[in-house]
Amino acid sequence: MAVHVHTIHAHGEIHATPADVWPVLTDVGRHSEILGSVTRSELLTDGPYDVGTRWRESRHLFDHKGVEELEVVELNPGIHTTHRTKLGHDVIDIAYNLSALRSGTRVSITATAHMEGRGPLDHLAWRAFGGFDQHQTRQMFEKDIDDFAAEVARHTQPSGS
Repeated sequence: MAVHVHTIHAHGEIHATPADVWPVLTDVGRHSEILGSVTRSELLTDGPYDVGTRWRESRHLFDHKGVEELEVVELNPGIHTTHRTKLGHDVIDIAYNLSALRSGTRVSITATAHMEGRGPLDHLAWRAFGGFDQHQTRQMFEKDIDDFAAEVARHTQPSGS
């Protein structure tokens, strides 16, 4: 059976250094406090954020509302991380990249859905409705970047402000 791949890109700028953004981005146990799209987050592993870190969160992603278990599958600390989740037969990788800019940090998010084990009717439905859902998911990621920026700002404000 063929594997169909669908990709969504989003990016934005946070007015702080990558060193200030990274700890907020990787604080996955607090994502429900940081991200408006996440209603619940729970760490499933102990220790620092690293390849193999797993957590469960409730959010809306690729037309799926519910609880997903995610795992860190790639990590270049301070620069790049990829989270993986499985939804039915689909595998979704969400890659986060941080790039230093003069004015702050560019945050790029790329979500790639590898869809396998779907029948012809499933693929027809994706072609009919998937574009709308991709637009909503891109907007959610753009809002996530804004939410990360707000949390970074709370942590980087000088005392007494």
